[in-house]
Amino acid sequence: GEFVFETGSKQYIGDEILRGENPKVLWDLIRSTQDGGRGAYIYICGKTGFATAVMNALKQVIRQNAEGSPEEKEQIVNYTLYRLIGEERYMQEVFTTYSGPLAEQQNLYNTSEIVIHNDDAIGFWTVIDGRVYDVTEFAHLHPGGYKIISGYAGMDSTPAYENVLHHLNSEVHSMLGMYEIGAVRRLDFGMRWGVAIGPKGLRYISLADSYRTWIRYLYTVVEMENALDNDYSLKDQALTRNDAALSHSPIKLQLLIEIHTRFLLNYLAGTTEEYLENLWAVTTGLCGPGEDIRWMANKIAELRRSDSARRVEQLDKEVQTWLEDAVAQNLSSGDSTMKKIEAYCRLLEMEDTRFMREMKLILREGIQVFEAFERDTIEQGSTKLVEIAKRIPEVLATYYARVASGIQSLQ
Repeated sequence: GEFVFETGSKQYIGDEILRGENPKVLWDLIRSTQDGGRGAYIYICGKTGFATAVMNALKQVIRQNAEGSPEEKEQIVNYTLYRLIGEERYMQEVFTTYSGPLAEQQNLYNTSEIVIHNDDAIGFWTVIDGRVYDVTEFAHLHPGGYKIISGYAGMDSTPAYENVLHHLNSEVHSMLGMYEIGAVRRLDFGMRWGVAIGPKGLRYISLADSYRTWIRYLYTVVEMENALDNDYSLKDQALTRNDAALSHSPIKLQLLIEIHTRFLLNYLAGTTEEYLENLWAVTTGLCGPGEDIRWMANKIAELRRSDSARRVEQLDKEVQTWLEDAVAQNLSSGDSTMKKIEAYCRLLEMEDTRFMREMKLILREGIQVFEAFERDTIEQGSTKLVEIAKRIPEVLATYYARVASGIQSLQ
């Protein structure tokens, strides 16, 4: 049999679904047969607003019929929806996604707010063509997998979106409207400018260029943070047929060590070398003309020569040697040596991910200065911007210190 609603009003369809006995009937229909339901198929065809209204009403149907605390009910909502998608019992054809000119958007979000929405705790937001989308729910529904969506959360994903030609696929592009929550707030920097001394000598730099330098650096750090989180997520996965998801087999430990090595070579070095030196040159050129242009490079070099830095940057090679010896001896996962290797891997994961988050947060502080003062940033925000830039090396210093302290406690 069929359970059909036909209407052009998204408000009406939401009310109709929740009317009378409909919620109980739908609850029985949409549950999987393995969960005691009838395993019905849902097909939605209409505009994005209509599709969103149906989805929201279905969530409410599940909440009304689920048992438990509010948190447990939300888990049941997610479980039921994901199962519908996974069993291919939820299908939709959605069309039209245009929500009006960006200038007329009522909900405007600062970039500093968007960049923190890149984890499970606070949700996943992304930016496409200046519009902000909450893709927290869609991350688990995306046909390409959760990691693709989470990998571009908290940043502008327009290039990635267009690289796979989603903007030319009406079936994909029309779905954006279901998750749109507003637009990025555009800042007004006027025609303010100054000069900066960089690797190629003296150059003209506008205040808008300075802001873009901070944004590019911040988005790069966010993208690295997302990639690192996705890499380290393998620790909770089964990698072989006989491998338990949460176990630490030799192959999993080997991969975790390699992730940390990539972190040192690409993420840590990538965020504390060229990007940082360019940021310092641009920031001091506009906001701190009396500062030493070589200060940042010298400070990072000094930190890299410290005893803690040398100790930390040799650790992956030591742990790799321990693992090779353990495998050669065919040691079990319960052996003290294997337990020690697991502990070092946990330490490195914790501190590597913490470093990326702290880098993101301190760069975010710089962006907030631009957001607060806009075209008056030079007059009112210069001191604060230079102070924030000078604190960035502290993130590297504390990373080295924490890891070195962790090594000491594990010995």
